[in-house]
Amino acid sequence: MTTSRLRAVAALTVAAFVAACGGSDGGPTFASKADSATIATLADGADNFAKTTLNGAFGNQSSTLDGLLFFSKGSNKVTAADRARAIIQHAIRETSFRGSPSFQAVNVPSFSAPFSTCTPTETGVDQFGDPIDSDADGIPDNYTVNFGSACVEEDSAGTQRATLSGSIHIQDDNLGFVSFSLGVSNLSIKFEDLTTPGDFFKIGVNGTEAAQFAAALANHATNFTLSLTNKSGSTTITESISENETASFDPDNTFSLAIGAALPPGLFDYSSDFKVIGENSGGAIPGNFHLALSTPTPLHFDPACIDDITAGQFRGLLNGDQNIGFTITWSACGVSTTVIFGDTPATVAAR
Repeated sequence: MTTSRLRAVAALTVAAFVAACGGSDGGPTFASKADSATIATLADGADNFAKTTLNGAFGNQSSTLDGLLFFSKGSNKVTAADRARAIIQHAIRETSFRGSPSFQAVNVPSFSAPFSTCTPTETGVDQFGDPIDSDADGIPDNYTVNFGSACVEEDSAGTQRATLSGSIHIQDDNLGFVSFSLGVSNLSIKFEDLTTPGDFFKIGVNGTEAAQFAAALANHATNFTLSLTNKSGSTTITESISENETASFDPDNTFSLAIGAALPPGLFDYSSDFKVIGENSGGAIPGNFHLALSTPTPLHFDPACIDDITAGQFRGLLNGDQNIGFTITWSACGVSTTVIFGDTPATVAAR
């Protein structure tokens, strides 16, 4: 089949993946079967899994942290709480499009006129409270912020509260023209509407991200786990996502990478272990699923191609099972063939 321009993975019908809650070790049990319609739906949009990394991590050649709220500009003072919100929103963008409507809908708010201000412990900052960036590449030299177990903000009316906890560490690795290591330890923000006691929304991030950009090669890796809890009255929605991804971009001969430049033609290699646990997600994720995604033959990126990819193969395996999944193989710009294998003849019964 010929694929159209790569689609947003939010269109995936995740409901078709069915899994029971609780494995023999007390952990989640992931779907082990899928019918042809399910795998076809997955294959139709799954190239976006890797595509977001290609565009987001390598596209602007200035690291995936480009544009985050690390530094104040003029009178626009950036606080540690602002940076925490930006990091959480960044982690959501890195992972949530891979099958979670609940996470996709998240927009981490802030208070424009706080009544009480969260004041965490920060290191690696200058006299203005901005992270020190001695080489001016947009990556802090060695910045940490620790919110402890409960750093509280409230709005001026005293009706909205945000409680931050956990810590962030970001440092410049001084490799190539841009590089960084990001560590996020149990970072979470809990939002409460104090006019409806007991209701809250909480989102958390734990894990690491790293990238190194040099003229001849760029590398990127994430190992994030996100959790979400939303309590409204008697209804509580919970969900978690984890992703362990490694990727690289190798420009074609005669081309090279340069900070801020357009991405040249080259080979994109990608691997990801991706899991969604939606044991009580109010129907958004009615089960748990696990996908092993990879490029057995690296994808050839060409900006002159309307579909970006001109050759290579992308593969998805349910639970990493070599016998159940799909391949998408490009033979030319905009021309790809999808093969589905190991599907069951009918939809698996809901749990």
